[in-house]
Amino acid sequence: MEEEDGYHCPSQTEPEIERRTHKEWPWPSVEMLSKYRQDELLDANDWHYLAEGGKSLLVRYMGPQTCKDPKTGQDTPVPWTSPDGRRALALRMDKRKRRGPPPAVQKLKVNVQHEFTETSCPPSADSRLEWPATERYAFETTVITNFLRGLSSGSGTPASPSSSQSDGETTGEQWECSEAPPYLSPLLPYNRRLVCRWHGRKRLAFLEAIANAAEPHRPSHRREMDEIDIDCPDALDVIEDLSWTPRDGVDQDVLCVEIKPKWLFEPGDDEVSSGKDDSRPISRYRKHAILKADGALTPQEVDDLYEPLDLASADPPRVRRALQGLVRNWQKGGNNLRLFCRGAQQPARASSGVEGNNPLANALERLINAQKGSSNLSLTTDAADLVTPALLPALLSPRFQALVARLGFLQRSLVPGPRGDLAHLKALWDMSSEKKGRKLEDATLTGDKKDEPMFFDPSMHDWNDFLTYWFSKEDPSQRSEDWAASTTTPAPARDTKRARGGEASGGGNHSRSSDIVTPPTWKEMRHALIGTLLSGTFKDASIWIRIPMPSSAELQSQSANEGHPGYVDGRSIHLIDVDPKPMKKLSHWLQLDDDIERSYREWKAKHAIQEVEGSDKRSRTD
Repeated sequence: MEEEDGYHCPSQTEPEIERRTHKEWPWPSVEMLSKYRQDELLDANDWHYLAEGGKSLLVRYMGPQTCKDPKTGQDTPVPWTSPDGRRALALRMDKRKRRGPPPAVQKLKVNVQHEFTETSCPPSADSRLEWPATERYAFETTVITNFLRGLSSGSGTPASPSSSQSDGETTGEQWECSEAPPYLSPLLPYNRRLVCRWHGRKRLAFLEAIANAAEPHRPSHRREMDEIDIDCPDALDVIEDLSWTPRDGVDQDVLCVEIKPKWLFEPGDDEVSSGKDDSRPISRYRKHAILKADGALTPQEVDDLYEPLDLASADPPRVRRALQGLVRNWQKGGNNLRLFCRGAQQPARASSGVEGNNPLANALERLINAQKGSSNLSLTTDAADLVTPALLPALLSPRFQALVARLGFLQRSLVPGPRGDLAHLKALWDMSSEKKGRKLEDATLTGDKKDEPMFFDPSMHDWNDFLTYWFSKEDPSQRSEDWAASTTTPAPARDTKRARGGEASGGGNHSRSSDIVTPPTWKEMRHALIGTLLSGTFKDASIWIRIPMPSSAELQSQSANEGHPGYVDGRSIHLIDVDPKPMKKLSHWLQLDDDIERSYREWKAKHAIQEVEGSDKRSRTD
């Protein structure tokens, strides 16, 4: 298959609907970049602070959208925005622990000239790939994409392993690991790495300028902890700016929603209610909230919290209740819900304002009017009151419900044992020959020792080995049924062997070593640890919903007849924050689990909440 427009064209074995996403925007290639003068490729003054997480910081392109082509003298689009200006790239900068006190806030204006090149992957069957296969990109294309198969069409139901095309080739939706060249799921934001040929101090000057310009806009707690790593390699990560708003008028506004759904699967058999309704089990998310509040929450306050299980229920009243809990979390400054309008995050404290002067409220009202087919509704100017009616259709959509169901299934099934918690992992470790008298939470901190390969951070070889193991260790037809069942509600993990741990234990508060028939081998224990790390990635992931305004050109250009995988009913959905977790995270999770259970037992005793007997504890009343 020929290369198109300088970007990777996936194999014919990939599903057609997933292949189309690569053709929506021909991202900058060597040919495109070579058209520009060096000083127009990267100017630190054109990049402004956007957002940051624990590991990296994003800066958004705010420079001119065109520049002069030195060969023709004509205006040509810059490579950082799409030709129509409706999509854009951001730069992702790695961070490091701060060295010394935070610097005084200052702005440094420099123009830094660079020469760019796109390096090739190591020699392979397809030598036309133009971007280096970084660890992060390889993890997303190889690991995350494999676990998201079947969701691009919005149905969430994958093809069965035996499905094939008329020419005998597999569709790419089979449940074994894909052998096709890696490609990025359309549910993941586009990202690549661009390698620069920096001259002398210019790399340092560019990164220092970016860092100095970003400092005034960073949250104070972030400034205290870390800073941009100005000693990073001669490369830049570029990622799609999902909150980008076209600059050509208010009609091009885009409402963006970020949701951290957290733990989306049913709790274990020993869970009890939050107190208000004794037949309703309490979720792990709410138990964690009790710990963070130091046990000060009342049963009523716990019941008013956001409930992840409601979000994934596909039941309108329960999804509405979950969304209302998210709005309350947003109003209190939590991070489970974030709203963006005109390319900027909108805090709850600024969500109310004078009529006509609140961009978030205006966007929400326009969205509600479009959904109701009326432009004459009289609505409050408080954005908080508009969030639920505006966003509920998006959260009830088949695509969103399929995604949260898949996340819940992965969060639970990737952890050994039937409950989805870490008790069975501890029991496996107690039977492992690697224990050597150590607690698991202590042993996981030894990954930097050369003689402890059990706890090395997984390499791509390890991830590929785990994928092969996980997708082949059970009957593919049964696995397909599990995946299909997870499209409506998170499916409970079956009572099967997870890491050669024997038959999983039934009820009770903890798995026990005596429940495990055969001690795990070294490789089986390693797989159990890696699966738990991957489960943590899906537990910490966020869902990003991009909703262009009804009259925007972005929305009008999307045709359902074209089968665009990113848009359904005018909304695009992405999964973000899916970085691999380091092995040392396990120690924190193990300690956190113990703290959560201890805090919950104390809270339960304080409020005299009784255990729920029998199967009634799994029923719900709405």
